[in-house]
Amino acid sequence: MPQRYEDYDRIAVVTGADSGIGKACAVALAEAGFDIGITWYGDPDGAGRTAAEVRATGRRCEVAELDLTRLPGAAAVVDELADRLGGLGVLVNNAGTGLATPFVDVAWEQWREVLAVVTRRGNARWGRGNARPASWARPPAAGPGGGPC
Repeated sequence: MPQRYEDYDRIAVVTGADSGIGKACAVALAEAGFDIGITWYGDPDGAGRTAAEVRATGRRCEVAELDLTRLPGAAAVVDELADRLGGLGVLVNNAGTGLATPFVDVAWEQWREVLAVVTRRGNARWGRGNARPASWARPPAAGPGGGPC
């Protein structure tokens, strides 16, 4: 993993890390030397498996449930993980949802839930007037290759 941002706290929170891309990100960041906070929704066993893989790398791992349909309270989950880990250098905002139902058969409530998660996930962290806890790392100036995304 590139070491462009060495001034960041080596602490990451990965949302939706109970499976798939989130799990892969959490494990890769742990292998790169980050302590990890993972969130999950609906699959506590998957979160446990991810946490075990992260801990097998020798890194710390904290776990919390996150329901992005329950804003603004969901934002507190990321803050809580940052506090438990001692800061935050990287946030991988991966949580999402989807359906296997054909589009024409999707009920209104199912569609609202998908949209709530997908459109609100960016607001989960910044939905409180862009407040930023002092414990969060301040990103360094962009180095070669661009800035943080």
